[in-house]
Amino acid sequence: MDIGKIKKSIIVIGIASFISFYCVYASDIKKADCAGKFYPNNPKRLSSMIESELKQAEKFALGERIYALIGPHAAYQCSAGVAASGFKQLEKEKIDTVILLGPSHHFGFNGIALASWDSFDAVLGQFEVDLKLKSKLVQNLNFVQENDSAFNNEHCLEVQLPFLKTVLGNVKILPVLTGDLNTPQIKELASLLKDIVLRNNILVIASSDLSHYHDYQRCNSIDRNTLSIITSLDVDKLHKGVIDKTVQLCGYASVAVVMEMAKQLNLRSKVLEYSNSGETCSNKKQVVGYSSIAFFYDSNSKEANMLEVFQKKRLLDITRKTLGEFLKTGSLIALDDTDPALLAEKGAFVTLRKNGKLRGCIGNIYPKGALNKTVQGMVVSAATQDPRFSPVEESELGQIEIEISVLSVPKRVNSADDIVLGKHGVIVEKGFNKGVFLPQVAEETGWNKDEFLGYLCEHKAGLKKDAWKDPSVKLFIFEAVVFSERDYDND
Repeated sequence: MDIGKIKKSIIVIGIASFISFYCVYASDIKKADCAGKFYPNNPKRLSSMIESELKQAEKFALGERIYALIGPHAAYQCSAGVAASGFKQLEKEKIDTVILLGPSHHFGFNGIALASWDSFDAVLGQFEVDLKLKSKLVQNLNFVQENDSAFNNEHCLEVQLPFLKTVLGNVKILPVLTGDLNTPQIKELASLLKDIVLRNNILVIASSDLSHYHDYQRCNSIDRNTLSIITSLDVDKLHKGVIDKTVQLCGYASVAVVMEMAKQLNLRSKVLEYSNSGETCSNKKQVVGYSSIAFFYDSNSKEANMLEVFQKKRLLDITRKTLGEFLKTGSLIALDDTDPALLAEKGAFVTLRKNGKLRGCIGNIYPKGALNKTVQGMVVSAATQDPRFSPVEESELGQIEIEISVLSVPKRVNSADDIVLGKHGVIVEKGFNKGVFLPQVAEETGWNKDEFLGYLCEHKAGLKKDAWKDPSVKLFIFEAVVFSERDYDND
């Protein structure tokens, strides 16, 4: 037996096995095809470039929960500044997965394409593909295909990844390339994404540049029209504009999906930044337009602070069913709301009355989560944790009336002169002593302002009766949308 030959055979087999394992493993990672072409392939240089652009984009920060973005996909030297204005919005977001939508530039197909790779390289690190979410799209849409060829050398999604890695770190992604999509397919995909986004910490990014290769003036004119239509969320008008060429963008289907999703969610849209290659790359004869657009639920808008009747009824339904289930089984009912108004972070109080008399009242003054879950938690707390009352019994359910107060964010005022009784709820605060009255307290008691504030200080905050006159005592006011089951008894 030739021991030397056996050793050589073992070494050869070992190397072959390693190569085989490496190739199988490597095949699960999509390499960065466009590094060194569309953006730097040196990690240090790339990171420095992105950080610099994000710092300059601080002026664009909205401070709102972002559900979707539209951003450019050109070479960084031309479009990174515009892209940064969008990615800047994500620095404080809690996001688990980013769905990336973009057009296939080199491969034609119908529907949408997904890739087989488990991970995507981004020079600054790798992204794991959200396989569970990928499966959901495959199961729910009949126009999905797996097509790796469409992803090879495709830059529209890849250029988003270094920015994502910088602002969000180790989130998962689901890259989706759009081919030819008809209007029903666009609406079907948008509807599916709407449900996915609202029930999870998921963001959608559509990748698209605007008009291509016109002179500087013509580019600006076309792009202004395109951006106006995009922010109007009118998908039919966008489609018509593409046909008659008054609208020009390379990622039409991806943008249309985001617009339709935003429309179904009643989101607001805002153009964060617009520029073109004539301004960023110095050639004004053949110009490409770029823009970043955010889609968000504006919690400070007048519309956001108003609730429609059906939304009020839904919140009352949640609290009534929750109270009944909790008193019977000790469990909470499952919530599957998709309405942004019910998922917005807002403070709220739930008040219980039995035969017209107070039976419990507890709430969150400041936002601590989605409104629907807040009222669900508060109705249980009002029934079981208000120290002024014994816990509500199941036998009392038929006599209990539920009232909900949805609050605006409190703001500090300089003096009691700024308080309007019946309109404002009031918080009085000194050190660790704090008390709060809802706006309706003034109407229910008939107190004047001195009586209202005196009782608040003495009996709610544990301060002297006239402490509200002390400049060191802080006064905050808020407004409330108040509604109860008796408002809809005859519906």
